[in-house]
Amino acid sequence: MDLACGFRQPNNAMKELEAARRNSTMFEEKAQKISEAAISLQDEAASAWNDVNSTLDTIQEIVNEEGIAKKLFRKQQ
Repeated sequence: MDLACGFRQPNNAMKELEAARRNSTMFEEKAQKISEAAISLQDEAASAWNDVNSTLDTIQEIVNEEGIAKKLFRKQQ
């Protein structure tokens, strides 16, 4: 009886080790996907920030041109 238990334990340990390896591999793959997604989101955020700054520059140019146009209009009156 002890021998039967003795043979089962290493077998169970091997199964548990294999399950742990699979879980570790799955965890590593998920971590890699999350990391890649985070990098992608960071790139998207940087691009969006550049778009915001570009839009603000355009708005500032329009405001400046509007101010010049108002001054010229007042001088003509």
